[in-house]
Amino acid sequence: MSACAYKHFNARLVNVITLGTEEQPIREVITKRLDALRRQDPRLLEGTIIQSDFSKFDDWPPYELQGPEALQREREAISVLKRYDYELKDLRVQVANGAAIAAFHLHYWGVIRQKQFDINSRVTLVLRREGDVWKIIHEHYSRFGEQVEPKALSEVGAREAEAVAQGDELTRAILDLLSDGLARDVVDISTAVNQKTGKYYDVLVIKKKLVELENGGKVIKIGEGEYLVKYQIRKT
Repeated sequence: MSACAYKHFNARLVNVITLGTEEQPIREVITKRLDALRRQDPRLLEGTIIQSDFSKFDDWPPYELQGPEALQREREAISVLKRYDYELKDLRVQVANGAAIAAFHLHYWGVIRQKQFDINSRVTLVLRREGDVWKIIHEHYSRFGEQVEPKALSEVGAREAEAVAQGDELTRAILDLLSDGLARDVVDISTAVNQKTGKYYDVLVIKKKLVELENGGKVIKIGEGEYLVKYQIRKT
């Protein structure tokens, strides 16, 4: 597969898999949101999301799941943000049935409250199409661990694929999470499993494992779709 590079002032896109016509608008939404931070423009930032349905796991405190209240925290952060630049690497997009998921490695740096920051994070976004417009409904940021050398998402995916081949830990984590009988969507399961295991499993890996568990009679699927469909433990 070929790759392309994109430069915009101090912002950069690197090793981005060449996207088709359906995926291209999603990349534009992502860069628009990141550029809004660089320009310190809260209106532009909020224009990229569906505010009533928005949720977020941030890589800055608070770390718990945030709903629309995250928007006020973003406005407060922008008010004290002095500089923001970024490099977006290894962007991958999947689209199906009016929903999309984007995963990438984000290196960003700048100055906030007179303090410098320089951070590498894994990012997963869930988007929904409304008419001809794609907007973000969920963000999940997860910093690379201090003892882990930042790697491109393609390398992370290869390591996780090897871990999934062994299967036991991921299977146990998912079944343990769902043992309470509650139905959860793929994004929520992915977030909870990553927190529980202390590892990073890409949401695509989680989705594949859930399909395997469904086929094996361990869980049941509720509803239709890709990443917003819910899964529940199969009661015996």
